[in-house]
Amino acid sequence: MAADPLEIRIARLDGGYEQIDRRMSSLEGGLRDLQTYLRAEFTVLRTELHEEIQRVIARVDRVEGRVDHLEGRVGRVDARVDMVLYGLVVAILVPIFLRVFFH
Repeated sequence: MAADPLEIRIARLDGGYEQIDRRMSSLEGGLRDLQTYLRAEFTVLRTELHEEIQRVIARVDRVEGRVDHLEGRVGRVDARVDMVLYGLVVAILVPIFLRVFFH
């Protein structure tokens, strides 16, 4: 009689193990699907980020070109302002020197 309850217990344990195995297989498949989905999403995200970074770099390059152009123009204006100021200083000082030294 002792063998019958033991066999019943072992049968129940076997059934429990089979059920656990099915559930684990189901979870494993779900995790595999999730991993595949996440890899695809990260690939898309990396691609989008790379494209956006390239657009930002292109915009920065265009802005740098504009700044370089403006720096050149400012340099030319600065040189012209210097020439005008030197001309004004000479125009003011020459008559003063002429009056002081030759009058």
